[in-house]
Amino acid sequence: MASQAALSQLDEAMRITKRLESRLATDQLVVLCQSMLTNVWKLRGKAGRRFVLKDSSLLFAAEHKDPLRVGLIIDLHYADKPAAGTRHYRESLSKLAEAAAQFEKDKESFVVELGDLIDAVDSVETDQRYRKTINREFSATSKDRHYVVGNHCVDTLTKAEFLDSVEQK
Repeated sequence: MASQAALSQLDEAMRITKRLESRLATDQLVVLCQSMLTNVWKLRGKAGRRFVLKDSSLLFAAEHKDPLRVGLIIDLHYADKPAAGTRHYRESLSKLAEAAAQFEKDKESFVVELGDLIDAVDSVETDQRYRKTINREFSATSKDRHYVVGNHCVDTLTKAEFLDSVEQK
């Protein structure tokens, strides 16, 4: 079983993250969460059973026959504009379709879009047009989908406006 000290350290890290989240930038929180998840993964092998973090607490659960499958989409940066360097904005639609086909094949439990659904824009109208196009396709990937707000998601909108536009609370 995982050492009590290691579990306590992880729990304390979660409490610190909760206190800091309003002061950290999104990318800093992502790095912090990735670090914690790495530690959880290491502990998982030592604990001998699955566990997850919720509200700064470790929750243990017995092994389950049907594993939880999560589809992840990150940095689509959709835009209806020509490619620039290594950015192929319009290809986001076909790449998302490929991912959706794989999610369906893998029978994902839900899908999470991890930010930057669209690329940077200079107006609310352009933002709405790009977001409407890419979100229509993303919405088709899964009935149960979730969004993490990226910096480009709030270039011209507030967080609340963005979440409302993608029908999230």
